[in-house]
Amino acid sequence: MPYVASGDFTSQTAVFGNGQCVALVRALTGAPASSVWREGASIADLLECNGRIPIGTAIATFFDGRYPNWNHGNHAAIFLGWTANGMEVFHQWRGKAPHKRILYFGSRQPQTFLRAEHYSIVK
Repeated sequence: MPYVASGDFTSQTAVFGNGQCVALVRALTGAPASSVWREGASIADLLECNGRIPIGTAIATFFDGRYPNWNHGNHAAIFLGWTANGMEVFHQWRGKAPHKRILYFGSRQPQTFLRAEHYSIVK
């Protein structure tokens, strides 16, 4: 079951919880602790088959089907929609308040969490 935020959540500017990405996703979608998150459908696969993703859906990077909760290198966000070559998300991280950002497919970003193809639906 995907977790979906509702309402005008992108107008939020105050940091959620401890400022980590998971705190924002949990606060806005009602998702449980990230230790119980499981990997759902891949964002890239959904795009390829014209699958629908509701605006506000919780997405994250996973390792072996689970959210790793490492100090660095993994990420969680809220899906806002498709762009010409990526997706727009709403997210935060420690030191950066909630904001929108486009994550591109095939990006040369060295950090994998900044590449759209590394995300899946949180279930």
